[in-house]
Amino acid sequence: RWGALRSPCSPSAAASFFSLPRSLCLSAPLSPPRLDVDREPLEYMRALNAFGIVLTQRGATRDAREQYLEQLRVARRVGDSARVQVSIANISTSYFYDGNYTESLRWLQQSYEMNRKSRLSSLQIDLVNLGETYLVLKDYGRAAEYLTQALAEARHQQDERIIAGALGHLGDLALAQGNRLVARRYALQSYTMADRLGIRRQRCDAAHTMAKSYAQVGDYAQAYAW
Repeated sequence: RWGALRSPCSPSAAASFFSLPRSLCLSAPLSPPRLDVDREPLEYMRALNAFGIVLTQRGATRDAREQYLEQLRVARRVGDSARVQVSIANISTSYFYDGNYTESLRWLQQSYEMNRKSRLSSLQIDLVNLGETYLVLKDYGRAAEYLTQALAEARHQQDERIIAGALGHLGDLALAQGNRLVARRYALQSYTMADRLGIRRQRCDAAHTMAKSYAQVGDYAQAYAW
Protein backbone atom coordinates (compact mmCIF):
# COMPACT_ATOMS: atom_id res chain seq x y z
CA ARG A 1 0.00 0.00 0.00
CA TRP A 2 1.24 3.45 -0.87
CA GLY A 3 1.69 5.83 2.06
CA ALA A 4 -0.48 3.46 3.98
CA LEU A 5 0.60 4.42 7.48
CA ARG A 6 0.77 8.04 8.50
CA SER A 7 4.01 9.14 10.08
CA PRO A 8 4.07 9.66 13.86
CA CYS A 9 6.41 12.61 13.39
CA SER A 10 3.86 15.01 11.94
CA PRO A 11 0.05 14.82 11.84
CA SER A 12 0.00 15.96 8.22
CA ALA A 13 2.93 13.89 6.97
CA ALA A 14 2.48 10.58 5.20
CA ALA A 15 5.16 7.89 5.21
CA SER A 16 5.17 4.59 3.42
CA PHE A 17 4.75 1.58 5.67
CA PHE A 18 7.78 0.04 3.99
CA SER A 19 9.98 3.11 4.51
CA LEU A 20 10.26 2.65 8.28
CA PRO A 21 13.84 2.15 9.49
CA ARG A 22 14.53 -1.55 9.92
CA SER A 23 16.37 -0.87 13.19
CA LEU A 24 13.23 0.74 14.63
CA CYS A 25 11.05 -2.20 13.67
CA LEU A 26 13.41 -4.82 15.04
CA SER A 27 14.62 -3.14 18.20
CA ALA A 28 11.61 -1.20 19.50
CA PRO A 29 10.21 -2.69 22.73
CA LEU A 30 6.86 -4.41 22.45
CA SER A 31 5.16 -2.39 25.16
CA PRO A 32 2.53 0.35 24.97
CA PRO A 33 3.45 3.98 25.66
CA ARG A 34 3.66 4.94 29.34
CA LEU A 35 2.55 8.56 29.25
CA ASP A 36 -0.11 10.56 31.06
CA VAL A 37 -2.84 11.12 28.47
CA ASP A 38 -4.33 14.04 30.43
CA ARG A 39 -1.05 15.89 30.84
CA GLU A 40 0.59 15.02 27.51
CA PRO A 41 -2.17 14.13 25.02
CA LEU A 42 -0.11 14.99 21.92
CA GLU A 43 2.92 12.98 23.00
CA TYR A 44 0.61 10.15 24.07
CA MET A 45 -1.01 10.05 20.62
CA ARG A 46 2.35 10.20 18.85
CA ALA A 47 3.59 7.30 20.94
CA LEU A 48 0.45 5.27 20.22
CA ASN A 49 0.84 5.87 16.50
CA ALA A 50 4.54 4.99 16.47
CA PHE A 51 3.91 1.83 18.49
CA GLY A 52 1.06 0.89 16.15
CA ILE A 53 3.35 1.21 13.13
CA VAL A 54 5.98 -1.00 14.77
CA LEU A 55 3.34 -3.62 15.58
CA THR A 56 2.08 -3.52 11.99
CA GLN A 57 5.61 -3.96 10.69
CA ARG A 58 5.89 -7.06 12.87
CA GLY A 59 2.60 -8.46 11.58
CA ALA A 60 0.59 -7.82 14.78
CA THR A 61 -2.11 -5.86 12.96
CA ARG A 62 -4.88 -6.46 15.49
CA ASP A 63 -2.72 -5.16 18.33
CA ALA A 64 -1.73 -2.22 16.14
CA ARG A 65 -5.39 -1.45 15.51
CA GLU A 66 -5.97 -1.14 19.26
CA GLN A 67 -3.30 1.59 19.36
CA TYR A 68 -4.94 3.48 16.50
CA LEU A 69 -8.40 3.16 18.05
CA GLU A 70 -7.07 4.56 21.32
CA GLN A 71 -5.39 7.38 19.41
CA LEU A 72 -8.69 8.08 17.66
CA ARG A 73 -10.55 8.23 20.98
CA VAL A 74 -8.06 10.72 22.46
CA ALA A 75 -7.90 12.81 19.26
CA ARG A 76 -11.67 13.19 19.22
CA ARG A 77 -11.69 14.10 22.88
CA VAL A 78 -9.11 16.88 22.48
CA GLY A 79 -10.48 18.04 19.11
CA ASP A 80 -7.38 17.25 17.03
CA SER A 81 -8.82 16.81 13.53
CA ALA A 82 -5.48 15.97 11.94
CA ARG A 83 -4.89 13.14 14.41
CA VAL A 84 -8.45 11.90 13.93
CA GLN A 85 -7.77 11.56 10.21
CA VAL A 86 -4.38 9.90 10.81
CA SER A 87 -5.99 7.37 13.16
CA ILE A 88 -8.80 6.55 10.73
CA ALA A 89 -6.36 6.08 7.84
CA ASN A 90 -4.19 3.73 9.88
CA ILE A 91 -7.18 1.74 11.12
CA SER A 92 -8.12 1.25 7.48
CA THR A 93 -4.60 0.02 6.74
CA SER A 94 -4.69 -2.48 9.59
CA TYR A 95 -7.86 -4.02 8.18
CA PHE A 96 -6.34 -4.09 4.70
CA TYR A 97 -3.34 -6.08 5.89
CA ASP A 98 -5.73 -8.44 7.70
CA GLY A 99 -7.50 -9.09 4.39
CA ASN A 100 -10.74 -7.48 5.58
CA TYR A 101 -11.07 -5.23 2.54
CA THR A 102 -14.70 -4.26 3.08
CA GLU A 103 -13.99 -2.92 6.57
CA SER A 104 -10.79 -1.29 5.34
CA LEU A 105 -12.79 0.48 2.65
CA ARG A 106 -15.33 1.75 5.17
CA TRP A 107 -12.62 3.46 7.22
CA LEU A 108 -10.70 4.63 4.17
CA GLN A 109 -13.76 6.40 2.80
CA GLN A 110 -14.00 8.34 6.07
CA SER A 111 -10.35 9.38 5.74
CA TYR A 112 -10.92 10.41 2.13
CA GLU A 113 -13.96 12.53 2.98
CA MET A 114 -12.04 14.32 5.74
CA ASN A 115 -9.10 14.95 3.39
CA ARG A 116 -11.34 16.05 0.53
CA LYS A 117 -12.96 18.71 2.72
CA SER A 118 -9.99 19.89 4.77
CA ARG A 119 -6.81 18.53 3.12
CA LEU A 120 -5.50 17.29 6.47
CA SER A 121 -3.09 14.93 4.77
CA SER A 122 -2.19 13.73 1.27
CA LEU A 123 -5.39 13.35 -0.74
CA GLN A 124 -3.66 11.44 -3.54
CA ILE A 125 -2.60 8.72 -1.08
CA ASP A 126 -6.22 8.09 -0.12
CA LEU A 127 -7.15 8.06 -3.81
CA VAL A 128 -4.48 5.46 -4.61
CA ASN A 129 -5.51 3.30 -1.66
CA LEU A 130 -9.19 3.53 -2.62
CA GLY A 131 -8.30 2.44 -6.14
CA GLU A 132 -6.18 -0.44 -4.86
CA THR A 133 -8.90 -1.62 -2.48
CA TYR A 134 -11.58 -1.57 -5.19
CA LEU A 135 -9.14 -3.43 -7.45
CA VAL A 136 -8.75 -6.18 -4.84
CA LEU A 137 -12.55 -6.29 -4.52
CA LYS A 138 -12.76 -6.59 -8.35
CA ASP A 139 -14.84 -3.44 -8.69
CA TYR A 140 -12.85 -2.36 -11.73
CA GLY A 141 -15.00 0.65 -12.59
CA ARG A 142 -14.44 2.34 -9.25
CA ALA A 143 -10.81 1.24 -9.18
CA ALA A 144 -10.24 3.02 -12.49
CA GLU A 145 -12.08 6.11 -11.27
CA TYR A 146 -9.98 6.55 -8.14
CA LEU A 147 -6.65 5.55 -9.67
CA THR A 148 -7.15 8.00 -12.53
CA GLN A 149 -7.96 10.75 -10.03
CA ALA A 150 -4.91 9.78 -7.96
CA LEU A 151 -2.63 10.01 -10.99
CA ALA A 152 -3.99 13.43 -11.96
CA GLU A 153 -3.69 14.74 -8.38
CA ALA A 154 -0.16 13.35 -7.97
CA ARG A 155 0.92 14.92 -11.26
CA HIS A 156 -0.57 18.23 -10.16
CA GLN A 157 1.37 17.99 -6.88
CA GLN A 158 4.46 16.70 -8.74
CA ASP A 159 4.62 13.76 -6.34
CA GLU A 160 6.63 11.19 -8.30
CA ARG A 161 6.37 8.46 -5.68
CA ILE A 162 2.58 8.51 -5.87
CA ILE A 163 2.69 8.79 -9.67
CA ALA A 164 4.76 5.59 -9.77
CA GLY A 165 2.30 3.85 -7.45
CA ALA A 166 -0.78 4.95 -9.37
CA LEU A 167 0.76 3.87 -12.67
CA GLY A 168 1.60 0.50 -11.17
CA HIS A 169 -1.96 -0.09 -9.96
CA LEU A 170 -3.36 1.05 -13.31
CA GLY A 171 -1.16 -1.59 -14.87
CA ASP A 172 -2.57 -4.22 -12.50
CA LEU A 173 -6.08 -3.05 -13.36
CA ALA A 174 -5.48 -3.29 -17.10
CA LEU A 175 -4.02 -6.77 -16.70
CA ALA A 176 -7.02 -7.88 -14.62
CA GLN A 177 -9.26 -6.71 -17.46
CA GLY A 178 -7.21 -8.56 -20.08
CA ASN A 179 -5.60 -5.45 -21.61
CA ARG A 180 -2.03 -6.74 -21.62
CA LEU A 181 -0.53 -4.08 -23.88
CA VAL A 182 -2.00 -1.28 -21.77
CA ALA A 183 -0.83 -3.09 -18.63
CA ARG A 184 2.73 -3.25 -19.95
CA ARG A 185 2.71 0.43 -20.86
CA TYR A 186 1.65 1.46 -17.35
CA ALA A 187 3.91 -1.09 -15.64
CA LEU A 188 6.95 -0.04 -17.66
CA GLN A 189 6.39 3.62 -16.78
CA SER A 190 6.01 2.66 -13.12
CA TYR A 191 9.12 0.46 -13.22
CA THR A 192 11.25 3.17 -14.86
CA MET A 193 10.16 5.83 -12.40
CA ALA A 194 10.50 3.58 -9.35
CA ASP A 195 13.97 2.50 -10.47
CA ARG A 196 15.06 6.13 -10.81
CA LEU A 197 13.61 7.03 -7.41
CA GLY A 198 15.01 3.93 -5.71
CA ILE A 199 11.61 2.55 -4.67
CA ARG A 200 12.49 -1.14 -4.62
CA ARG A 201 9.07 -2.51 -3.73
CA GLN A 202 7.27 -0.59 -6.46
CA ARG A 203 9.92 -1.60 -8.98
CA CYS A 204 9.42 -5.27 -8.03
CA ASP A 205 5.63 -4.95 -8.27
CA ALA A 206 5.86 -3.40 -11.74
CA ALA A 207 8.29 -6.10 -12.89
CA HIS A 208 5.89 -8.74 -11.60
CA THR A 209 3.06 -7.21 -13.64
CA MET A 210 5.27 -7.25 -16.73
CA ALA A 211 6.17 -10.89 -16.12
CA LYS A 212 2.54 -11.94 -15.71
CA SER A 213 1.52 -10.13 -18.89
CA TYR A 214 4.06 -12.13 -20.92
CA ALA A 215 3.34 -15.41 -19.16
CA GLN A 216 -0.35 -15.09 -20.05
CA VAL A 217 0.50 -15.29 -23.76
CA GLY A 218 3.10 -18.03 -23.38
CA ASP A 219 6.16 -15.81 -23.82
CA TYR A 220 8.00 -17.43 -20.94
CA ALA A 221 11.42 -16.10 -21.94
CA GLN A 222 10.24 -12.50 -21.48
CA ALA A 223 8.32 -13.48 -18.36
CA TYR A 224 11.45 -15.05 -16.87
CA ALA A 225 13.54 -12.02 -17.79
CA TRP A 226 11.17 -9.73 -15.92
